[in-house]
Amino acid sequence: MARFYKSGLTLVELLISITIFSIIVTITLFVFFNTQQVEKKLQKSWELNREIDLFIKKISRSIKETKKILRAEANSLEIININNDTIRYCQKNHRFYKNGNPISPLLIDSLSFRYITISEMGRDHDYLNLEKNGDGFLEDKGLHSIFGIGIELQFLTSENKRVDRRVFIRLKNLERF
Repeated sequence: MARFYKSGLTLVELLISITIFSIIVTITLFVFFNTQQVEKKLQKSWELNREIDLFIKKISRSIKETKKILRAEANSLEIININNDTIRYCQKNHRFYKNGNPISPLLIDSLSFRYITISEMGRDHDYLNLEKNGDGFLEDKGLHSIFGIGIELQFLTSENKRVDRRVFIRLKNLERF
């Protein structure tokens, strides 16, 4: 007796192949969408870092042109630049202000200026806690010995994460008395 085999798939083989195909498609879609989410996060992070870097370059360029420091506080700075313009930097309501106008849409959680001076011994001194004369700013004698300003900024992202940045600006045009 001769047996005849029909070519084709049985129902079990068809179900197994559909299941394997579904698993492969599910894994592929998961990887694809996960990759897209990671790419969006990286793009946002890159744009934020670019904005922060541009912001810091803008401030640094302006502060480098300092001719005279009028007032130095932990969270504000008032200077006269080489064009004899008076400029006041400060932070309030999570914004960085230059002469009372916000200069960036970035949200700033905290800001502190650190004033680096040269002592009589020729050593650097970092004014973390400012020499206070009762008003919370550097005494006049301290203003003349400043040779650099450190700025510590803490930015807030749209996801309420904090991004820290520190920059040191050497003052080249500062008048010495």
